[in-house]
Amino acid sequence: MGRVDISRFASTLIVALLAVSVGAQEKPAQASERELILKGEDVTKKGVGLEVKLLKSVGGKWKLVDPRSEKFVECDQFTVQFWSNIEGFVYFVNITPGGETRIIYRKQIAKNTDYTLPDGVSAKEYRTEYAGRCAGKKPAGAEKTESDNFIWLDDEVGTETLKLVMTATPIAEFDRAYEVAKGVLEPSVVKPPQEQIVAGGPCFRGLQVKCRSLGFDAPKVSQGKGTFVVAIAEPKYAGALPQINKDEAIVFDLLLQHVKRQ
Repeated sequence: MGRVDISRFASTLIVALLAVSVGAQEKPAQASERELILKGEDVTKKGVGLEVKLLKSVGGKWKLVDPRSEKFVECDQFTVQFWSNIEGFVYFVNITPGGETRIIYRKQIAKNTDYTLPDGVSAKEYRTEYAGRCAGKKPAGAEKTESDNFIWLDDEVGTETLKLVMTATPIAEFDRAYEVAKGVLEPSVVKPPQEQIVAGGPCFRGLQVKCRSLGFDAPKVSQGKGTFVVAIAEPKYAGALPQINKDEAIVFDLLLQHVKRQ
C-alpha cells in the first residue's frame, strides 16, 4: 500500500467529527440515518455495528466492489466508506503482505454519519506520493479520479489487510503509536487475519481489549450496500441500550487481493 508519513499530519487528524465524501473538496461528515442489517433483518435498535463499503476507481469512476472477489494491482486507487449506528472511536490498521503493521487512520465518530478513509491531510499525502510513484503505471481512467481522496497500492503483492477497530473509548497504545511512532505497531500486538479471534477474548496481544461476538451480512453491490458488521446481542446486555462497553471492540478484517499486473 502507498505509504505516508503519519507524523506530519497526526495532530490534524485528532480533530473530531470531520471527514469527507469521496472527492478532493474537504467538507463535514455527512449525516445519514439508515438501517443496520443482519441476515436481512433491521437490527438498528437492538444491535450495534457498521456498514463498510469498498470503492475502487474503475475507468475513471468510483465503483462499489466486493472485497471477496475483487482483484487489485499496483497503483489501483481505492477508498473505504463506513457508517455506524453508534458513536465511538475508529482505527484502521494496515497489515502489508510482508507483515508491516501500521495504524493509518483514527477518528472519533458520531452515529449515523458517513466517513471516508482516507481524509484530511492524509488524503493529500497519498495523492502527492501517487503522482510520483505511479507515473506510467496508472490504470486507465485514473487521471479522472486522481484529485479525489484515495489510497493506492504499491508493488508488494499478496493479501493486504485493513483491520477496522471500533471502540467506545480510545486505545492508549494505538494513540501512542500513531502520535510518536508514525503509526507503526509491533506485529506481535495485532493478530493476523488467519488467527481466529474468540468472542469475549482479547482482540490484541498484551492489550486489555475484548472482542465482541460478530455477525456479518455480505455486500450486495447491485443494491449499493456494503458489508454489515454487527455486534451480536449478548444475554448480559439484555434490556440495555445498544452500545460497545469500555474495553470492548468490534474488529473486522477487510482483505484485499493484491495481484501482479499482467
